[in-house]
Amino acid sequence: MKKLMFLAFYAFLGWGCNGSADIVVLNMSVHKEANVSAAIPGEFGGTTPSMGELYWVEGKVQNGGTEEVRKVTITFRCTDGNTKRLFVAEVDRIPAGATVSFQTDRYPSPLEIRLLEGNPGIKIGG
Repeated sequence: MKKLMFLAFYAFLGWGCNGSADIVVLNMSVHKEANVSAAIPGEFGGTTPSMGELYWVEGKVQNGGTEEVRKVTITFRCTDGNTKRLFVAEVDRIPAGATVSFQTDRYPSPLEIRLLEGNPGIKIGG
């Protein structure tokens, strides 16, 4: 049963690859760090560090094909409370048979951001 679910998962990933079943996201996770770069004006002058954290998605994507793939865009659906967000990672090129790391831009939020269920969207080409 586990083997069947594993195969179905990767078949579904391949279906979302716009005609190329060679690109597969191997792993993905949300990371965070303190958001101290931005500052909020204080009530009596000066600034105070902003509240919240910066979030981003990191992981690895693999090209199981025999040709190099260029301009891969990976889209992740995330949420912070009731707000849905899209995190986008762009990979310039993935050589044939290679695994490449990716990272989205950082997004600020005072609430915990988490990945939504489902597979990331994968688009190949510009």
